[in-house]
Amino acid sequence: MTVRQLYYRAEVEGLPGIDKTESGYDKIQRQVLLLRRTGLLPYRHIADLTRWMRQPTTFDSVEEALQETARLYRKALWRDADVYVEIWCEKDALAGVIYP
Repeated sequence: MTVRQLYYRAEVEGLPGIDKTESGYDKIQRQVLLLRRTGLLPYRHIADLTRWMRQPTTFDSVEEALQETARLYRKALWRDADVYVEIWCEKDALAGVIYP
């Protein structure tokens, strides 16, 4: 989920001090940063779709590479289907929630 999604959730839930202003958003952003830096909120739990890291996938051993390959393997279940299915999402920020 993104910081903006957390902000909207907090605003909808009526959290004290969180209103529909830039100030309300800034409070959520600062709190998320503090929680991340103190280790209470893992960095991977907040999506930041504005920064891309380009790095080749590497492994410490052939065994580790094979384990990861097995973990990621997905059979093409739709290959011979009579229909073609797509799911569209207009908000890029929600793609990280829907895709997995």
